[in-house]
Amino acid sequence: MIENKDEPSLEKIDDYDGKESCEKKRNVRLVIAFLLLFGLVLYFMQGSNYESEESSNKIETKK
Repeated sequence: MIENKDEPSLEKIDDYDGKESCEKKRNVRLVIAFLLLFGLVLYFMQGSNYESEESSNKIETKK
């Protein structure tokens, strides 16, 4: 097998075998938190639109 001298081995990669930095862990957690919050905002916006459609579809009857 031909080895490329320019490619780093797994031992030289920072993220291999649990050696990632605290800054990278923090960034991943921030991205996940942001996406969860964004999903919640979209969920509540969709829920409020659904409720307003439901109330506008009701037919008022006079007794």
